Amino acid sequence: MILLLHFIEFNLFSRRIVTVYKDVVTDFIKKNCIFELNIEHKKMKIDYRQPRKILVLGASSGIGLALAQQLTAKGHHVAVAARREEQLQTMGLPYRIIDVTKTDLLPALLQSLVEELQGMDLFILASGCGNTNRELEPSIELATNAVNVMGFTAAADWAYTYFKEQKRGHLVAITSITGLRGIADAPSYSASKAYQIHYLDALRTMAAKGTASIVVTDICPGFVDTAMGQGERAFWVAPTEKAARQIIKAIYGARKQAYVTKRWRLVAWLIRLLPDWVYNKI
Repeated sequence: MILLLHFIEFNLFSRRIVTVYKDVVTDFIKKNCIFELNIEHKKMKIDYRQPRKILVLGASSGIGLALAQQLTAKGHHVAVAARREEQLQTMGLPYRIIDVTKTDLLPALLQSLVEELQGMDLFILASGCGNTNRELEPSIELATNAVNVMGFTAAADWAYTYFKEQKRGHLVAITSITGLRGIADAPSYSASKAYQIHYLDALRTMAAKGTASIVVTDICPGFVDTAMGQGERAFWVAPTEKAARQIIKAIYGARKQAYVTKRWRLVAWLIRLLPDWVYNKI
């Protein structure tokens, strides 16, 4: 009986606190919390039912190539860029040869391509590299970070700044499920992908606090049938075309984050949940 009385007393006290501070909390959320900003931000997403101007960086192979081909087939105006020119020449699209590790040249080259495209609504950052490296060969680690960290940052910052000045836009980047936790077989690759995931999250928060309508989407693939998706331990390997279809669906829906293919959401949940002593034995 005493416990019941204490519970009733606590419940009444809690209701009085909520009543007194309701207006204060509501005002604080309106001024400081990003959730309300995200709601409005979502309403202003790009309508992809109309042809849009899209730039794909890293479009000479793999996911980037498949995305460029499928978006073109859907009637969008697509421009492409990559380090290797051979594939770009066969696509019949405006293109630039861009090595993302040459960060001093990257902004001007991207800007010239956008001018040829006559604008940009969507920027897809699909450039990336990675190798297994249990021996910690310095050249491999540094080369991976040059592309996945330095090059990624230069490209993402350029696109975000462009959209900020334009007051609207959609930034999409291909990260990886490996970025959710360190991978012993590929230290720099998994670490650089973790960097990308968090960097996109920071840009998304920046957009939510700003006045421009900028959507930031993190595409987190598992194994895809590309050069980087091969290996003895690979499973649930998705055809590149299927991965691209799911990515486009996530783009059209202005998703904050999407796992490709969808079943990898379960793996992501398990990766985060597993204790170290279990994860280290995998």
